Amino acid sequence: MLSDFVDNSIMIQDLQTRGRYVNACYNNLMLSRKFPNGQFVIGLIEENELSLHTWLEDKVDNEDKVFDYSKNIIINKEEYYNMINIKKLIRYDNID
Repeated sequence: MLSDFVDNSIMIQDLQTRGRYVNACYNNLMLSRKFPNGQFVIGLIEENELSLHTWLEDKVDNEDKVFDYSKNIIINKEEYYNMINIKKLIRYDNID
């Protein structure tokens, strides 16, 4: 779980509630500072309807991982992409 990885007590509390959906994009941006070699990703996804969704991607132990604040998960990138229906992606490197 992403909440096990984060070292900010306010974010940890937020991740453990449904309130995490409200500021997920902003909190993904804040978390991107922990991943200087990672990417901040904005995707147009289709679950029940089309919506914008954000997550972070980086390598951990030579594996591509996704860090998704709103889902409170850290998952293998390939598994994540198989799990959600992505229509379009925009990637940003080194957000500061």
